[in-house]
Amino acid sequence: MVKHRGENHVLFKVLRAFPHFAELVIKTWEARVRAPTPLRYTLPAYVKHFHPQRYVTLFLYLNNQTKMGGETVFPYSLDRYSDEKIVREGMDECSSGLAVPPLGLHASLFYVQTPEGDVDQLSRHGGCPPHEGTKWGSNSFMWDSDADEAADLWTTK
Repeated sequence: MVKHRGENHVLFKVLRAFPHFAELVIKTWEARVRAPTPLRYTLPAYVKHFHPQRYVTLFLYLNNQTKMGGETVFPYSLDRYSDEKIVREGMDECSSGLAVPPLGLHASLFYVQTPEGDVDQLSRHGGCPPHEGTKWGSNSFMWDSDADEAADLWTTK
């Protein structure tokens, strides 16, 4: 690392030369602090219900400046927005599932939960990077609790 001091992407070069180095550092640190379980996030099979819980997301597309890319993608969806085959470089999920194009002053509305209150895996989504232009958007979340009740829950110590 001393040899590459002052250069860009030094960490990338080290990890490319020694691909298991990062994993070794993490495991060594976990052993030293005696971490009871590995400190990595994994999506649980079941998320315990609690209030407030977000159940609907409305994503607003604010501009129409992206010529290519910028879709909101639902990779686990079996339906497609159109019969068009979308191929995007750099993010494989953008080439599968449902891809909603970012049309200015339009919106995507989707549920995050099933009617039973379970996390809906089909609602997992991501934003494809725009290849040209800038995508401007805004999230609006709808919750299953009264606004005052929810605010009290999150701010009460």
